[in-house]
Amino acid sequence: MLDELKLNFQRNWLTDQGVDYISKIIRKNRAIKILHLNLSYNKIQNRGIIVIAKALRKNKTLQELSLKLWGNEITCPGVQELAKSIESQPSIISFELSLKFNNIMIESAEFLGEALKINNFLRYLYLDFRMNMIEDDGVGQI
Repeated sequence: MLDELKLNFQRNWLTDQGVDYISKIIRKNRAIKILHLNLSYNKIQNRGIIVIAKALRKNKTLQELSLKLWGNEITCPGVQELAKSIESQPSIISFELSLKFNNIMIESAEFLGEALKINNFLRYLYLDFRMNMIEDDGVGQI
């Protein structure tokens, strides 16, 4: 059984279909404690991120989660599902989320802000929203 899993599929032209395969790996290894997943600069949309988020919810031992999702086509529904995953994971104490170069707006920041209020076990948090449309109000939500 794996304790740590690092997957780097940056710049591989992956679509939501490719993410289905990755989510199966995550679901099969429900005892992973450390997960680093780099899916940056692909063609992943909300459906793919929702599949990943649901797979993450199956793991109740995850302590460290790093998601690099730069330069995809992620919007509010995808971020909302990621936020639900963080809410439901009290075992996560370290969380990195990089969503730079997506289509993230104020509403997405609100969902993440609420999730971070609920999960008060976090000891390390890194959020990267460069080159999105969060605006002042979105920052206030986080």
